[in-house]
Amino acid sequence: MILGEVTVAIYNSAVNRIAEISDRFDLVTFDEAHHVPADTFKEVAFRLRAPFRLALSATPRRSDNNEHLIFLSAGDIVYQADYRDMIEAKLVVPVRHFRIYVDLTPEERRSYERLVITRLS
Repeated sequence: MILGEVTVAIYNSAVNRIAEISDRFDLVTFDEAHHVPADTFKEVAFRLRAPFRLALSATPRRSDNNEHLIFLSAGDIVYQADYRDMIEAKLVVPVRHFRIYVDLTPEERRSYERLVITRLS
């Protein structure tokens, strides 16, 4: 990581140099901020002393209800747009969804079922 006027770092790199960078910046932007509650990301978010903070996330609500850590690290939601708003603003394109059915061999079906069971348990 090269420190400069603008420094871009992933959380995993920043945590390795957190003592060195903790008070180097006036503004920090957390991209994919829904990850802030994770241990490594949380350490970076709370040890950086930047007075100005911006958190970006398409999904700030978390299934573990720890989104309060995002808001503690960067403040409340100041702007929100839903998918329809973003389509109308031409920021995203409408999703087209297709379902394609395939026949599985018996071995493929067993393998698929094992995979599903593993992920559900």
